[in-house]
Amino acid sequence: MCWTLFRIKNIRTICLHHSLFSTILTVLSIQMIDCQWPPPLPASFKELRDSQFFVDNTHLIQDALNGPDHSLIRARRGFGKTTFLDMVRRFVELDVFPNGTVNTDKHTHKNYDSFAKIVPSSGRFLAVFQNKPFFETNFGAYPVISLDLNLKGAKTPDSTDLARYLLNGTVKAAFTHYEYLINSSFIHFEDKNLMSRFLVPSDNENVEKYSPRFAITLLRKLLRHHFQKNVILLIDNVDGPLREVLFDPGQDTNTTFSKLGVFGSIIEEVPDDKPPLLTLMACVIVPYYRWPQYVTNSSIHLDGFSNVEMMSLAKLAGVDHKVDQISTWYGGFSVFNPESIVRFLSIAMKEFKPYWSELGSLETFKVAFAPQCFGRQILECYQECKLWMLGGADISGMSTNIARKLKILQKLNFPVQAAECSLDIFPHFIGLLENLGYLTFTRRISRSLTSPLTFSAFKVPNQEVKEYFARLLYEAITRQIPLNGDVNFRQELFEAIAGVDGSEQRMRRLTSALVTLLLASERRNQTADATLAHSIRVHLLHPPPEFKVPYVKTSRSEEDSKNQSDFDLVFVLKYMTATLGYVLKIESDVQPTVNRTLNSAYLDVFSTRKFDNVFNATVIKVAANLRCGICDVSGEHICRLSYLFNDTHLEREKQVDVKKHQITEEARTRWQKF
Repeated sequence: MCWTLFRIKNIRTICLHHSLFSTILTVLSIQMIDCQWPPPLPASFKELRDSQFFVDNTHLIQDALNGPDHSLIRARRGFGKTTFLDMVRRFVELDVFPNGTVNTDKHTHKNYDSFAKIVPSSGRFLAVFQNKPFFETNFGAYPVISLDLNLKGAKTPDSTDLARYLLNGTVKAAFTHYEYLINSSFIHFEDKNLMSRFLVPSDNENVEKYSPRFAITLLRKLLRHHFQKNVILLIDNVDGPLREVLFDPGQDTNTTFSKLGVFGSIIEEVPDDKPPLLTLMACVIVPYYRWPQYVTNSSIHLDGFSNVEMMSLAKLAGVDHKVDQISTWYGGFSVFNPESIVRFLSIAMKEFKPYWSELGSLETFKVAFAPQCFGRQILECYQECKLWMLGGADISGMSTNIARKLKILQKLNFPVQAAECSLDIFPHFIGLLENLGYLTFTRRISRSLTSPLTFSAFKVPNQEVKEYFARLLYEAITRQIPLNGDVNFRQELFEAIAGVDGSEQRMRRLTSALVTLLLASERRNQTADATLAHSIRVHLLHPPPEFKVPYVKTSRSEEDSKNQSDFDLVFVLKYMTATLGYVLKIESDVQPTVNRTLNSAYLDVFSTRKFDNVFNATVIKVAANLRCGICDVSGEHICRLSYLFNDTHLEREKQVDVKKHQITEEARTRWQKF
């Protein structure tokens, strides 16, 4: 039994038996915490069907059996691929007694109640059951081979190890499910002898002769002979070895890549063997295997929850008043992430935070998020990032060549230089992010009326993924420029931004904090002004808990005027009772002492209708320009902050100057990671 966890007075966490609950509740202030994290999901279609958050998609069974004979289904993690295959298996598979005879009475079929009884949450019959002719013809009608090719963290450095892993796991499980065939009178004794090899596999077995491909072909043959029926083949995680290769930094040799053919060969059509009646394969990333010719694109679309379905579930959970927040956090794909929605609605305290279990597979690509690698381009995806000649939502299979290019990113170390992150890798990295569901394709944009070239646009779909990216981006700038990870400096930076009041003292404090980080960038031979602007954005997207940042502009939008400056920073910060809106441009290696640097374009940002809900009347507005360079009079390196504080009159612009060598000396004394 799962004990219930409680936090008492926010001091410590203890575990109490449920029988003590009523007594303790009357004495102490108690906050309930979930026993298991992340909240568990239904483990099968049957569990899901009987849960309160069930959405009837059984019409997809009809789509599968009436569609192409052999289909590859691609969907993001958490969008129901495994559940779909489990649903199909339970619906079509024969009910067989231990002696190998078939139960022909559908009403006593082991899965009959799952498909023929009223659904508890809706009080209705399933869609597939309401189609009586289809149900009667196909329910419990076929032998099924069900394979899960997820390697689950196994280390298989070459094709031989992968084959042995499959033979001892996935393949053995498939044969064990049909162990009664060893006594079948319809099967030749030689085939039974072969079957025994896969029931008790040996590590010394010749894996080329008795390969996973050979094993599955044999099992199809045995089932067809015993039942005199065509076989349905279901394969989950068909991209398993590709994902293992991609996300394990140690797997980048020729022998590692050669194993990718093992999976492809499992389902290759054998000339002297009849193909299965139906093959359904599911994956996250489309692997570029040697697919048999009879495998086609799928007509089955696992699209997640629709808006209507999400609202219905939210109402059921009593949080229909929070649908806008649910959309912000878990929508963004034109549909909603089912895994995150169900986990969120399942917990007692409906806390908005990441629930998607796959958010962790990018840890080995942290260098890609550095500002001198692809960090700035990825940040643009928060709003929209555009790529030329990328295939959008129809990204093709990932070839070995593409996988090799992506592996280059895992070999890079901090600090990384821009030249090490080749731009020809970036489209493939974006393609990987889209496949995994971290980005969603939004539109195609024509380059011009006369040019056939187009751009594909992507964006980070929701707040759930944005928070994950924000952490990766922050860890990258910390590794690239360690000062970003200094807790005390980070506090000083945010207090300096939030504490401005128009006085020279406070504006000098802000200038010093910005210049300190600028100098840290220069010390790492970075493009200082661009790296500083990127670092500030990342800090704002991942702020300390006492600071709230409701808006950060992460890229230039098409709505911006062509004559308007491409400001480095536009953001809103809340701290205690104050709300400040900033427009700040940062420039280095320029003449800092020229006359007025601000212009009306700075103020236009505050009045743009697009930002009406951000820069409202209660926001304290700060327009500023930071310029650093050599003073033409003294020859010293100085930085000047020109600014307007809650003012719209350019002639009232003020300036503060700081000397870079003085800031350097102070930083060496004050900040350990400088």
